[in-house]
Amino acid sequence: FTQACFGSHVEERMFPYAMQSPVTHEAGDVFTPVTLAILEDSGWYRASYTLTDPVMWGRRRGCAFVDTPCVSGGSAADPTFCNSNGAMACTEDHRATGLCRLSSYASNLPSAFQYFGSPNLGGRISEADYCPFVDAYGNGACDDVANAPSINYRAQGYGPNSLCVVSSLSQTIDGSYLANPSSRPGCYPTRCNSAGQLQLRI
Repeated sequence: FTQACFGSHVEERMFPYAMQSPVTHEAGDVFTPVTLAILEDSGWYRASYTLTDPVMWGRRRGCAFVDTPCVSGGSAADPTFCNSNGAMACTEDHRATGLCRLSSYASNLPSAFQYFGSPNLGGRISEADYCPFVDAYGNGACDDVANAPSINYRAQGYGPNSLCVVSSLSQTIDGSYLANPSSRPGCYPTRCNSAGQLQLRI
């Protein structure tokens, strides 16, 4: 694969939200155990792994997540990836709202990265082997209260404990409501209860 290695960076296809990935994402990047292990292996650093963030990308997906194409015959091989340009969804880590972004390139993609009927169609990030996945909106981060909509039809809540979930929730505001309350991503405050269940506050 021609896009396999980018010098001092980790592989974008495998670790897109790692601090050492070659692309910065709107939802922010995290310090993963892999990032610190690389630094420690250089011999210059001693890592404190208690300060790392969990890697949610590809979590518990098995070897097929790494060994098989991200999209096959136009269909996403794993829920991590997407195949419908402009479809709104949550990012893989549920930290932000975003959408699936496909790009049509001026020339055909390398044959290993041709996932669709059109050989020039693929994800917008070449460093990720042109795999399409949900990319956060510029104002999609759920932990930033400044991103809250001024007219909040979906009763969303932004803040440090908020995560993105897909919901059909809609409420009437000043006599107006969403004409098409189809399921869409939104940000809501969350917590884990004593039984280990994730709860949303609406």
